[in-house]
Amino acid sequence: MRGGVCSVVVALALAAASAAAASPVTTSTATTAATTAAAPSYAPVAATRLQSRCASAGAAAIVVPGTSPLAVGAAPASLGASAYGADAPVVSFEGADAAGAACHPGGISIRSLSLFDGAVTATAVSASNGKGVVSGLQVDGSAVALGPGESVPVQGWGLLVADAQVGKTLSAPLALHLLEPRAQLPAGTIVLIAFGATPAPAPAAKTKTKTKAATKTATAAKTKAATTPAAAPKQVLVPEHAKTASTAAARRAAARQKSAATHRAHRKKHKHKKHLPLRVTPPLALAHYDFPVARGADWGDTYGDNRSDIANGWHHGDDLFAPLGTPVVAVASGTLSLVGWNEIGGWRVWLEDEAGNEFYYAHLAGYSRWILKHPHVREGQVIGFLGRTGDAFTTSPHLHFEVHPRQLFRLGYDGAVDPSSYLRTWKIVWPKRKDLPRPARLRAPKGAPRIESAVVWRQLMAKQRQARGLANRTIQPPHAFPRGDGLPAPAAAALPAGVAAAERTAARVAAPRGGGPGTWALLLVAGIAGAGTVAPRLLRRLARRRG
Repeated sequence: MRGGVCSVVVALALAAASAAAASPVTTSTATTAATTAAAPSYAPVAATRLQSRCASAGAAAIVVPGTSPLAVGAAPASLGASAYGADAPVVSFEGADAAGAACHPGGISIRSLSLFDGAVTATAVSASNGKGVVSGLQVDGSAVALGPGESVPVQGWGLLVADAQVGKTLSAPLALHLLEPRAQLPAGTIVLIAFGATPAPAPAAKTKTKTKAATKTATAAKTKAATTPAAAPKQVLVPEHAKTASTAAARRAAARQKSAATHRAHRKKHKHKKHLPLRVTPPLALAHYDFPVARGADWGDTYGDNRSDIANGWHHGDDLFAPLGTPVVAVASGTLSLVGWNEIGGWRVWLEDEAGNEFYYAHLAGYSRWILKHPHVREGQVIGFLGRTGDAFTTSPHLHFEVHPRQLFRLGYDGAVDPSSYLRTWKIVWPKRKDLPRPARLRAPKGAPRIESAVVWRQLMAKQRQARGLANRTIQPPHAFPRGDGLPAPAAAALPAGVAAAERTAARVAAPRGGGPGTWALLLVAGIAGAGTVAPRLLRRLARRRG
């Protein structure tokens, strides 16, 4: 009887499957007639390097950290539908005109602008000398109105700024800062629209001879200086926590100010004596020092290299390159001072160790919250985070680090020595993730410093969130079968053989959306195969209960 029932059921199932397979499956597709405007065919446009000694303007400028700016559609130019970007378009427009001539640019006019495949669009942009008007601005398809210096985020990976100033020479009515890599451009890249560039200032020529009028003026100035008491040294602004420093530290600070004022007066009196990079590296007295960048850095000996924007025209330290947000530590136990903004150094800080030596940190992305109220730090303590503020905004993230031994304070700022010999011997600190402090955000001066420091701060926050996400990520144990409710399925051995086979079959078969006749037939056959084993057991249990 059992065999007959099973045979009948199987025969019925196979008949249903064959009938379902024989019946045609009809699908209806709704078609709609729509008229769409044909997209313009964009021609690729090349980029050229900007000349630093020549004024320029164009449709777009791309500033990649560590490289010279690129110009797209530099004056004079008249372009049709064009796009820049080999694989993914960075900048595209239906037309752009740049009037004027080389080194004598005129007005810029752009029509139907699109950045990064439509993330930012504008119907028209017109500008002259980096100042202009943007019409029909949209971000992610939503209309946006920005005042001078205002900004709006772009999908979490960018920051759009109106009336932007980059460095001392570049400006534009619209600038997009990349907080994350995009379209093969690294984080920190800036895309300027309808830019204007002024020539970099040329170094002043030195005169070797003096006119009679200049000699007479200098003699009068010397006579007046001899009969007039010396002016008080210039006051140096310090953060609030410096007021609570010890009396000894205050005396040392006053002595340094007096020494610096004396050095300035001496240098003014003997202008022909220009201090060149020093060749000495005196001992620093303490037995142990830590490398200033946690986990190490890439660096070379750049001490003494030519620098046009630094006092006396030479580099007073070394640049230590590492990813933005890398912790920066105190090289020794000591006292911090001058925590704040500097036009060249950006967010910077000075550290004086217990022996009286001083160390200068510059271009930070932010400070540790602790140091804003506690100036005394210990060796290896995290005091800030590596960045690219100040004049390093258009370069790769790095820490500018200087060493000022106490024996050379009489030379003032020129008493900096080559840090390389010290850095090679200092140990590298590896702080634990749980010991890293939260960064503190300070307010930079208005204008370009505030905008640029805000961009670096956003990058620092993105790095912090990424680091916390990696620390909290856990690996879930694998389940026996994929289940939509997230619960593991029972082990296959605990199920009857037929049911287990049916589940495995169902797990391997990928049903189309809404199911199909072939799929239902296979599932039905698999269920019947299992029923051939389970049904007799159920019948025997019912017979026992009735008996």
